[in-house]
Amino acid sequence: MPNLQVRRLDLWHDRIRRARESPRVIPAGAMRYLRGARVQPGRVVVGPHSTVRGKGVWQIDGKLTVGVTGMPFNIKGDRTALLNDGTFHAAGHVLINRGARVVIDSGATLEIGNGTFVNAFTIVHATRSIRIGGNCAISWRCEIYDTQYHELHYEDRRPDRRSVVIGDHVWIGAGSRILDGTVLGDGCVVAAGSIVSGTFPPRTLLGGAPAHVLRENVDWTL
Repeated sequence: MPNLQVRRLDLWHDRIRRARESPRVIPAGAMRYLRGARVQPGRVVVGPHSTVRGKGVWQIDGKLTVGVTGMPFNIKGDRTALLNDGTFHAAGHVLINRGARVVIDSGATLEIGNGTFVNAFTIVHATRSIRIGGNCAISWRCEIYDTQYHELHYEDRRPDRRSVVIGDHVWIGAGSRILDGTVLGDGCVVAAGSIVSGTFPPRTLLGGAPAHVLRENVDWTL
């Protein structure tokens, strides 16, 4: 029996090594790799030190890559998590890079468009609705929430806004926070370390805490 256990461990380590060197496209129906996730059509690649699970709805219309790619400062053992008890829609090829945390609560929806990546140590938490468009670059250590977690009561308080909408081709700089009720138009650029709340028109450079428009009619490339 001990020899059999060692053999199984060796096979598992070999599988991790091969996934790291040349990630394998895993069929959506391979439940053992997804640890209970129910995935509807598409392809999923799960790298080492990654947790992908949940009882929600999985709509993978292209390819989902979790915990395979990362930044030069990532180290071995950085864990990636994608936890879905609501509805997750990958509308194309979506990358959740090493160390990121994505959580979708029961009844909530998270949609991410084609060509978008979520980088290392970023947290995305959907409690109601978050939509992230295609070809977006979400840098490291960002936070995107559609909740304030606590209720603050005072006279003439505005109603709870919650949902977050991020347009196509948006660049969110490192360490930025996108708060509930935020709407970012297509082509926006968020400067590093910004705290963003409100509605911003397309192709604007915004920054600060709270963020405000710094420049209009900007373009950016990766």
